[in-house]
Amino acid sequence: MQDEGVTANDEHPEITPEADGDLERIRRNETVLEAVQVSLGLIGPDVLGIAVESRSDGVTFHVALARRTAEADEDIEDMIADYEARTLGYVPSEFTIDAAVTVEDTGPQWRGRRWSVIYLAHPSIRRAATASSATRPDAG
Repeated sequence: MQDEGVTANDEHPEITPEADGDLERIRRNETVLEAVQVSLGLIGPDVLGIAVESRSDGVTFHVALARRTAEADEDIEDMIADYEARTLGYVPSEFTIDAAVTVEDTGPQWRGRRWSVIYLAHPSIRRAATASSATRPDAG
């Protein structure tokens, strides 16, 4: 027997909120799920963290890098393009999708911490990436 409030169609499961359901939470969860899916395979060695800021008028990917490279920038652009493609027709035209990219560690001071964090590099990887970024010239 199916739970009340949850229905499914042929293509995608659909969550139907209860009468007093939290539509904002559902929208945020859907946004985060889409962000996780588009980031798969695009998290390069210089990415230290990714967080998703979900707003009613848009989405911002907060990306912390060990160093800024052309490769990292291309991966971030691909994430945004993939997100746009996945949500095409589901969001209003005034909906913005962008990225806030910083070169910093993902400690408590990282701005992305206040949003939905979907990726954090393991501390040993963060240390190695940060140490090697000090010795490598920027590629971008």
